Amino acid sequence: MVIVGHRGAAGNAPENTQAAILEAKRQGCSWIEVDVQLSLDHEAVIFHDTTLERSSNGRGHLSAHSLRELQQLDYGTWYSPQFEGEALLSLKQCLDLCMRLNFKINLELKLVEGQDPNRLVAVVQSCLDESRFACDDILISSFDHQVLKIFQKDAPHYRYGHLFDHLPDNWLQQCEAIKAQSCHCNIEHLSRAQAQAVKEAGYQLILYTVNQVEQIEPIKDLVDIVISDYPERFLG
Repeated sequence: MVIVGHRGAAGNAPENTQAAILEAKRQGCSWIEVDVQLSLDHEAVIFHDTTLERSSNGRGHLSAHSLRELQQLDYGTWYSPQFEGEALLSLKQCLDLCMRLNFKINLELKLVEGQDPNRLVAVVQSCLDESRFACDDILISSFDHQVLKIFQKDAPHYRYGHLFDHLPDNWLQQCEAIKAQSCHCNIEHLSRAQAQAVKEAGYQLILYTVNQVEQIEPIKDLVDIVISDYPERFLG
């Protein structure tokens, strides 16, 4: 079972920052998961929420700010004063950092309402093309089916995973449509029968966000990958 650091190691450092990625390395991860969305000037950045307030000292929608404006904010103090001044990572910076740390990376693509999915795919794909990452070391995932369909059609050489909160009745058709290798399910809303169905269909079963070891015990034999804020709890 592979353990993936969620937004780096978001339980021990400010999520989606260099500090969190370095912490995931310290804890023994070989994989991390980060969130990717576009700034006002169409730069791919590493950030989860559509708005800035929760995890920075900024205000408003991230997509209403340029990369330059976003990189002037503080993304660490909200978590702890010891992380004051932690900067926003662009996708290019994140890829460079992960290359240096020998990480494999799961990029979760976030399409903001009103944005063009084709532009999001094109920008992320351009960043990946410029990087030296091996295709097998990158997993593209999203809750947005359209984004995944466009990306997979344009770049079939990457690995793809479909994210679901509650597994819908048509999950298999959605996974088949994007030629997914993995099905990413919320541990809180997944039954053993559903987990068995995913495995029997030939997909890797990836669970998020699992922060207590005992959470996976009922279906541990079916799980391929766990995404956790506290990877050390599973790796220690």
